[in-house]
Amino acid sequence: MTRLEILESSATNLQSNKFHINSIETHTTIDRDYFISGLNIARGTYYQRDSSVYSLGELTIADEIVELSIVLWQTMCQIDTKCLVAFYHPNDSNSHLDKRASSFLVTQLRSCAWVPDKNNEFHKPQDITAEKLHPQFQCDDRNGWLTAIGFGEDEIKRSEAYQDRNQKAQDFGFDSVEDIEIWRRIRDSGVNPEEILASHCPASQPEESVPNPERRRKGVLERKENAYLKQSIVRERKIQPNLNSSIIEAKAYLRANYTNESKETVCQCCKHIMPFKIQEDYYFEAVQCIKGLDKLYFENRLALCPTCAAKYQHIRDTDDERLRELIINADAEDESSVEIPIELAQKNYSLRFVGKHWFDLKTILEDRVSPDCL
Repeated sequence: MTRLEILESSATNLQSNKFHINSIETHTTIDRDYFISGLNIARGTYYQRDSSVYSLGELTIADEIVELSIVLWQTMCQIDTKCLVAFYHPNDSNSHLDKRASSFLVTQLRSCAWVPDKNNEFHKPQDITAEKLHPQFQCDDRNGWLTAIGFGEDEIKRSEAYQDRNQKAQDFGFDSVEDIEIWRRIRDSGVNPEEILASHCPASQPEESVPNPERRRKGVLERKENAYLKQSIVRERKIQPNLNSSIIEAKAYLRANYTNESKETVCQCCKHIMPFKIQEDYYFEAVQCIKGLDKLYFENRLALCPTCAAKYQHIRDTDDERLRELIINADAEDESSVEIPIELAQKNYSLRFVGKHWFDLKTILEDRVSPDCL
C-alpha cells in the first residue's frame, strides 16, 4: 500500500459540534468535509449520520505502526489543498452564515500521536520537528498540510528564540507573537487595520429612563403617549415608500429611541452603528420581537442591523415564551437602559432596550398578550 483514499462527506455530519444546519438547503448549498477511507484515528472513532453509527475504518493509526504512518504521510504530501478545510455555505440567500474550519481529517491528525521519530517513538505532530523525524519521513509542506496540522508548533514555542520574541510581543501589549502575526497578515492582505478598529469601536448608546411610570403606562395602554411620532412617520414614508403602515410606525418609534446624540442609529443586538444609510438616514430592520400578540404593536419591534435581524429571525435559540418572561421580570423601572440576555446560533448575546422602549413593551406584554397566542 502506497496511498490512502480521501473521500468527501458533509461538514454538518463529520463535525456537527462546529457546523450546524441553520437554513433550508437549496441547490446552492455547499456542505463538505474530508476523511480518509479505512482510517481510524483512534479506536472507537465514529461520526453520526441519519441516526446511524458508522466506523471510519479498520486501519487504526493509534496502534503506532510505522508502515501505516508512512502511507498516511505520503498521502498527505499529495493531498489537494481543498481537503484541508471544511466548508459550509447554507445557500446564496444566507451567505453571511458561511463557515470554514479545519477539515475533519486535519482535526484528527492534530489530536493523535502518529508521527514516529528516529527511535520509533510516536508523537503528536506539534510535538516533533523535522530534525527528529523517522528517516523515511521527508518534510514536504508545499500544499500546506504540515502547517495545517501544526507540525512542530510546540517545539518552536519551547525554543529560546521564540520565548524571546514572545516576551517582546508582550512588552508591546500583545498576548503573544501569534497576535502580531495575525495583524501582519491583515496588513498584507490589503485591509486597513484602522477600518477594523473603527468598525468595532463601541458606539455611543442612547439612554432614556421613565420618569413617571404610571403616567407612561396609562399612555401606552391608551395609545396617546406616542402621538409625537406623526412627523417621524412622514419621514419614514419618504425613506422607504413601499412599507406598510405598521412597519412605518414602528420604524419611526425605533429611530426616535435608538438614535444617539451623534445622530447615529444603533443596533439593539450588536450595539454597533447601522452599517449604511438610505437618503441620509440609517437603514435598519424593524423586527418583530415576540410573535403571537393579539395586535400589531409598534412597541413590539426591535431596531436591528441586517445581520442581527437575520440571526434573530432564523437562528434564535431563545423562544418567545422565555424572552417574554425575561422582559417582564427585568427589574429596571428606574434604569435608562435594560439588557435582556438572548441566545442566537448557540452564542450568547443581549438585546439592549432604551428604558422607555423596555417599559412600553413590558406594559403591552403584561396587558395585551392572549394566553392562546403564546
